[in-house]
Amino acid sequence: MIKEGEVAVVVPREACLTSEDPGSELDGQDSGGKATTRMYLRLYNEMCTHALERASAWARTLTPSPAVQLARLGSTSTGLTPREDPEGVLLARWRVAVSLAHSRGMTMEHATAPGAVARNQLFMAPLADLLNHSAEYIPNFAWRWSYEEDALCVYANEDVHPMEEAFISYGPELSSDDLVVFYGFLLPENPHDKAWVFDSLCHAAEWLVEYFADMFRRQPRSGLDTTVARALAQQMLEEREIEQKLTGEVDPPDRLYIRQDGEVDDRLEELFERLLEYEIDDQDVYTMGRGCIGFRCGQLLQTYSTSLVEDMSILYEGEQSLSDDYNKQLAIKHRITIKKTLSECADWSDLLRT
Repeated sequence: MIKEGEVAVVVPREACLTSEDPGSELDGQDSGGKATTRMYLRLYNEMCTHALERASAWARTLTPSPAVQLARLGSTSTGLTPREDPEGVLLARWRVAVSLAHSRGMTMEHATAPGAVARNQLFMAPLADLLNHSAEYIPNFAWRWSYEEDALCVYANEDVHPMEEAFISYGPELSSDDLVVFYGFLLPENPHDKAWVFDSLCHAAEWLVEYFADMFRRQPRSGLDTTVARALAQQMLEEREIEQKLTGEVDPPDRLYIRQDGEVDDRLEELFERLLEYEIDDQDVYTMGRGCIGFRCGQLLQTYSTSLVEDMSILYEGEQSLSDDYNKQLAIKHRITIKKTLSECADWSDLLRT
């Protein structure tokens, strides 16, 4: 048994490939992006010398933007210069380097010495990077840098028994979108799964006005129209922007989501409640808002050419025919997770009948 707090894996610095640049200090504001870019280039350069040739066999290959220019990245962002590709397969190797950095990289705040300023660094740590991801808030293992050992150490968050699998967290609240794009896999059950239901606050506001007109076969009685709805959405955007400047919070994506565990993007809930106040007297605008979101989820489910049951049948009954096509399996599994999330929340439309 490994006791809580005990170290299970030690990966010394000389065995790691890191994104740190010993020759210069990083800007704190941009350190994360620059560290990741440096790791791309270091991996690419290693691959050009064939040092990582075997690694490409198990790397999840992604397609980065074709606008990436290695020479410009090297000279302006990282201080590293891309080596000449001996086989002339620059883009293919670059894709593998990007894939390795995202799917195998371990990010942490790291200082070169105790007391020094900690910077965002990306580590490629053999063995430690083979541990699987857990969606649990606190997995049974975690990692940290040990200055005494000068090594990356994986330690137990709880008592772990023999034959019990070791898990770490690749990041908090990762949805299936995150896992597919950056790691190339899905969890069978993920409470953090998201389904995007609106492209923006303005899109959601316009939809709600249209929904009320169709649902009740009348024009809104209290002056709620598309112009008013857009103005309210824009006002909320401006309020959020001011709040973010005061608190330093990261600007969220424009798209609005619902999660499989029932969590709704708080911007969407607030918008619907404020809009519904124009329409509803002496009723629970929160309940009505949830009902409208459920109705929207049902609409989105109808846009798919196959049902959730049909997709599950394709996946499980056609397992043999799909066994050699991992990407196709992954696409179907991803579609199933989205439909499960939408299905869970579509039941909320029943609230509109109460």
